[in-house]
Amino acid sequence: MVYFQVKHTFVPLLSVVFVIMSASTTEHLSDVAKASNEFSFHLYKTLLPTTKDQNIFFSPISITTVLSMTHLGARGQTADQMKQVLRFQHIEDAQYHRSFKEMNQLLYTSDGSNILKSANRLFSHQGFRIQDEFLRQTKTHYGSELATHDFIQNSEEAVKAINAWVERETDGKIKGLIQNIDPMIRLILINAIYFKGMWLQQFDEQNTRKSSFYVSSKDKLECNLMYQKREFNLTYDSENKCAVLDLPYKGNDLSMLIVLPDEVDGLTRLENKLSASLLQSWTSKLESEKVELWLPKFSLSQKFQLNDALTKMGMGYLFDAAKADLSGIAEELFVSEVIHKAFIEVNEEGSEAAAATAVKMMKRSIELVTQFRADHPFLFVIRDRRTEVALFMGRMAKPPNGNGHDEL
Repeated sequence: MVYFQVKHTFVPLLSVVFVIMSASTTEHLSDVAKASNEFSFHLYKTLLPTTKDQNIFFSPISITTVLSMTHLGARGQTADQMKQVLRFQHIEDAQYHRSFKEMNQLLYTSDGSNILKSANRLFSHQGFRIQDEFLRQTKTHYGSELATHDFIQNSEEAVKAINAWVERETDGKIKGLIQNIDPMIRLILINAIYFKGMWLQQFDEQNTRKSSFYVSSKDKLECNLMYQKREFNLTYDSENKCAVLDLPYKGNDLSMLIVLPDEVDGLTRLENKLSASLLQSWTSKLESEKVELWLPKFSLSQKFQLNDALTKMGMGYLFDAAKADLSGIAEELFVSEVIHKAFIEVNEEGSEAAAATAVKMMKRSIELVTQFRADHPFLFVIRDRRTEVALFMGRMAKPPNGNGHDEL
């Protein structure tokens, strides 16, 4: 969610965006997918200092989408900074947005195996004048329709309507994205993304056992570990001392890539080396072998305020009332807040995930079987195998106890 505020008269604008990208065979789609992943890992590493030893989960493609929509209205150095941070500075603007649209169309063409959907909408204060070209471009490239509400006299009803839309589009998984709307808010751009995928080969619930998860070399806790033995695509990175396993969903287009450090306390060192190119190196070396797999059963939800992270990444003008140029949306706007909320559940059947982003602008026996026991902190990425685009990503540092749900 992104909030836009007017610089001088302090009229804010709120926007939320979620998008998932799909496979592509064209050069431009490949370029956009690569740019999205570079942004994703940059953001992940930027968030690390504030999430030390904690679980992390977010949808980078959702955040990329909302910012890409915002970019349509950015001008001058504000637009240049956004392109640099979103990593598409070598792609012509119009081509970038056209390719983003193509990827979305590919991603959301369902084969009936899983549910993967995304929706965008613009909510504005009634009577607020938005540039016609911005409305046309967001509709053309991102399918965003415009809905108007009274943000001043009837803000509670507006909040209910916006939250109801997000909740509906995420099958009830993202609730209460917006708590209130400041009287100065004038525009809200929202994307909601939802994914429900069944494992290609499901875990047998009878094999799930309470077992130890080593939070660190000194601490451990009990959690539910799922188990199965079969052929999986796997690789071992000796340089970075980690094993990488690809756990596919039905249809084989989507998968969860699990990156497990050798050492219980090895995650931090690995995270410091993360990059889109390292991800590509891992996926290009995956080979099929028989594996005994143990994986925690968990559920997480998390909410981030991303202003500081995006500023550190180089997008500072966007949040500066004196420097922001969003005149392609409306005059005298700047971003006052970027909010992202995400949810995931991983169980024997598969995974369910959802996310929403908002930008507020104010103006590895006997046989040879590899054991892959994810009983200590690991990384995971839900990705589209065709384009390699990261749809969701996170860190499992401490599985929740009890009902298996953790609200972060």
